[in-house]
Amino acid sequence: MLLRLPTSVSEAQECLAEGAVPIGGATLVWATWQRDGFPEQAMSLRDLPEANVMGPGALGAAVVLDRIDDRTSEVLRG
Repeated sequence: MLLRLPTSVSEAQECLAEGAVPIGGATLVWATWQRDGFPEQAMSLRDLPEANVMGPGALGAAVVLDRIDDRTSEVLRG
């Protein structure tokens, strides 16, 4: 399996167009892949700045739980 790590939105769109499967955390996905087979390529958004944004009312899809702090609203931390 090839893991793609796009650094721009356009690169992420290209990865998707080429058949990359988006993953994040992937604990449960990994178990399914072990059972059913791995995709040819996967894509993580961990290096994409837009997916790592934190601020009032904003929490990017690639922000890991232990990084969430008081920069985000309480409702997003809770």
